[in-house]
Amino acid sequence: MGQAGILPSPGRVSSVAIVTWTGATPGCGGGSVPATVVGGVGGGVVATLVVLGRRATVRGTVAPVVAGAVGGAAVGGGLAVVAGTSVVGTWARTGQAPADRPAMKVAHTTTAAAVLGFGWRRCNYAAPMQHRSLGRTGVAVSPLCLGAMMFGAWGNPDHDDCVRIIHAALGAGINFIDTADVYSAGESEQIVGKALSGGRRDDVVLATKFHAPMGDDPNQRGNSRRWIIRECEASLRRLGTDWIDLYQVHRPDPACDIDETLAALSDLVHQGKVRYLGSSTFPASAIVEGQWTAERRGRERFVCEQPPYSILVRGIEADVLPTCERYAMGVIPWSPLAGGWLSGKYRKGAAAPKGGRAARIPQRYDATLPENQRKLDVVEELVSLADEAGVSLVQLAIAFVLEHPAVTAAIIGPRTMEHLEGQLGAAELVLDEKILDRIDELVQPGTDLNVADAGWTPPALADAALRRRRATRA
Repeated sequence: MGQAGILPSPGRVSSVAIVTWTGATPGCGGGSVPATVVGGVGGGVVATLVVLGRRATVRGTVAPVVAGAVGGAAVGGGLAVVAGTSVVGTWARTGQAPADRPAMKVAHTTTAAAVLGFGWRRCNYAAPMQHRSLGRTGVAVSPLCLGAMMFGAWGNPDHDDCVRIIHAALGAGINFIDTADVYSAGESEQIVGKALSGGRRDDVVLATKFHAPMGDDPNQRGNSRRWIIRECEASLRRLGTDWIDLYQVHRPDPACDIDETLAALSDLVHQGKVRYLGSSTFPASAIVEGQWTAERRGRERFVCEQPPYSILVRGIEADVLPTCERYAMGVIPWSPLAGGWLSGKYRKGAAAPKGGRAARIPQRYDATLPENQRKLDVVEELVSLADEAGVSLVQLAIAFVLEHPAVTAAIIGPRTMEHLEGQLGAAELVLDEKILDRIDELVQPGTDLNVADAGWTPPALADAALRRRRATRA
């Protein structure tokens, strides 16, 4: 049984279709070579089309794609079933390319692909993804990790729609999902649990996190043994699973000894409730302290760090990423789209989105602040750069993150099916040196355009009393 990637469906670009077939896959040569998927080469194709859970059988001609053209005729009212190649971030049509658009570009060979729709539509589906090792664990994960922060009240409150998005991501080759207890007060974990029920759990590397407040009680937060044990049990119930593959400390806790945290987490590993441990948004010094503590006290160690990283937020390039490489840790950056700044929503001269994150954390989105004005300037330059490269701004941003040798997987956080479709193609993009050099010119390596985007403020910066010898602390 084979499977194509994610692609637009007729009449609704935001829908998702997965084409499956049985039998041998025809080879791909030049020109248009009719082939068959069922019964050998030289006949018609019989494909099962799944659109939002509804199945239909499609019969037609298989048309291999070659660089510069799309062979074969449309079948099934604008459906072209294509075997032998995959196309990422380019344009596809059964017929001649218009003069103002480049012809289809072949990204690499795969088992099959399909293009749906009448006329020209953006084709943003992904071919089977090449897995990467999560640090030295030997666990193979897809280069895109599905972030679940937008599933639930914080983003998409429609549980059924969220489940469809998760299933579409799994069908596209993603085998890595990241959530957290605090996302929509546990609702995100519940949605992920629903999506993985029915036999899907074993095929997914499932990650979640703890640390953020989950109630008014001062002990319902932080990195203490008391809270870790209790909250791990709660996450297991919400996720509907017996184990968590990667359990992560969401932020450092200056009030808690790191050995307290690692001891509790090590017990969870030994009990079989957790497979691996990770940290999130830890500074390099805290990463080193965690590694040393684990070695000297005989604790399980952090095998992965989840930092903020994007074209606009590059501070971790200076020390966090080299430190992770030194300790052979996996790295799964959050917010490769810089909190939406690289999604195309924030443009010069356009009205900024109201509510949501912009209302909760204005220091990151207030366009009157000089640092955020600089973001707008850079975004305009990046839009032009993406157009020159023939990719979307979203794909450029995610592909940039995946280019760093320390990065294992980029966490994408779609709220809608359309968001997912627009992000999948980034896994197969390779940015050339000229594009990367141009990005370095726009944003200096190792710097954040706005320090508020760093995700965590060290206590010594947040509390002036910690910087003044004679200050009186409240």
